[in-house]
Amino acid sequence: MQRRTLFWLSFLWVPTAIASRDKRSDKKKKCDAINRRLKKIESRMRAGYSAKQGRRLKENRRELVLRRFREC
Repeated sequence: MQRRTLFWLSFLWVPTAIASRDKRSDKKKKCDAINRRLKKIESRMRAGYSAKQGRRLKENRRELVLRRFREC
């Protein structure tokens, strides 16, 4: 009786485990993309910029940092 119960419980557990693994990999991809964009912006900031470009770069960086905080 216990074997049957365990057998049927495994059918309930396996799909949820696979779904949670997929969510983690999606989250990792999203975080990696955010980090790549941040590195690109920071690299451009180190290279120098005009005042107008600086405002835009700083705003984009701020938004990405907040997004990384919320989503990663």
